[in-house]
Amino acid sequence: MEERPEPGAPRVVSHTSYVDLVTAAAMRDHCTLVAEAAIPSHVGVSPASCPVEARRLPAGWAGLWPRGSRAITEPSEAEQQTNPDRKGQATIKTSLDQFCINLTDLEKSVHLYETLLGFEVTHRVEIPNLTGVVLAGKGGNRIQLAWHHDHEGPIEHGSALWKFYLSTDDCEGLYQRCMDAGIESISPPERLDDWPVTAAFVSDPDGYQVEILQHHAPTPQGLSGPAANK
Repeated sequence: MEERPEPGAPRVVSHTSYVDLVTAAAMRDHCTLVAEAAIPSHVGVSPASCPVEARRLPAGWAGLWPRGSRAITEPSEAEQQTNPDRKGQATIKTSLDQFCINLTDLEKSVHLYETLLGFEVTHRVEIPNLTGVVLAGKGGNRIQLAWHHDHEGPIEHGSALWKFYLSTDDCEGLYQRCMDAGIESISPPERLDDWPVTAAFVSDPDGYQVEILQHHAPTPQGLSGPAANK
């Protein structure tokens, strides 16, 4: 008798044909699968292509997944409603992890970001002609400070980077710590009218504009700022 998948397992489709339900009890998040290549009507999911244990698949199914195919997640109905352009596309989880800035005095910048602003050094980087230090905040997001050994003169900012934000639970305290250490102030802490935040601005040793931001409530969804109040 032909084996069938367990009830409640996610639906599997291919670009060319409908494929029966598969057992995916071990799959992370029990996501819906989409096979990029045409596949037989009864398949097993390769452990190499997604987090499914082969032993949980019905007997004989594991070898039917064609080489070169891969499994990807399909957007949920909620995602498709909020972003119609995503309909039919794969859901790929993405987050901002780290960005890197050039600087002229590595240890001076490390002192600011680690000692004063509270970031933690995770590791250092040494490659030809460059020394870098990677620091992480409490949320896990990271910044890499990079010193190119052959760089001469100040950092030329141009018009590309405007500023970057630091989230804190004490804007005034963090700002005052910077002032006591001789960091250049751009503007002192101020409770903003159009957002539920207190914001202050300082300049790092190479002139990058750092906004110290304390949230008092969640930022409203949709349009925010002065135009939202008109």
